[in-house]
Amino acid sequence: MNAFADVQPMQPGQSINGRINILTDSSRILIPEVQRKEVNNKTFYAEALIGGFSPTPVSNLFFSTNNIDILQDGIRYSIYKRTNKQYVIGRQNDHDLKIVMRSIYLQYGRNLPTDIVGQVKELNSRVLEWTVNEVLSNLKQYQVYRKDASTLPMPMDYGSFVTQKGTKTLETKMFV
Repeated sequence: MNAFADVQPMQPGQSINGRINILTDSSRILIPEVQRKEVNNKTFYAEALIGGFSPTPVSNLFFSTNNIDILQDGIRYSIYKRTNKQYVIGRQNDHDLKIVMRSIYLQYGRNLPTDIVGQVKELNSRVLEWTVNEVLSNLKQYQVYRKDASTLPMPMDYGSFVTQKGTKTLETKMFV
């Protein structure tokens, strides 16, 4: 299934006449406000269950650095497969991923003393399901934005004259 089936590519004759050209620009724009703060996993690991929850073997494994790396790779691979090998995305923001993980853990975590790995796999699949759909949606929106920002809409032609008013002439009759 191609997630981008309804995103229309630029036609060969279409010119790039928009505000900016970001369709062919492959350079990356770095935004310092977004990139300046790196979240430490140890801090989040300790704070993930604040509010009346104590750490369990499931939470320790689920919020571990190795599991976060597994989820990051899973997100990247799923996006690659769901877009028919068209898009390769980078690593997502770890802090945002941890927020999603905490939400999924608090909603669906069973914390049983047995089958810890199975519980973490179930939580991981729920995290991947949510994040992949979210990233696909955002990727699709970004592609449409790039096209819209790089091309101006073409104005519609004037309406065609469809009435016959004024085109018919009456027969002149002589009155005697």
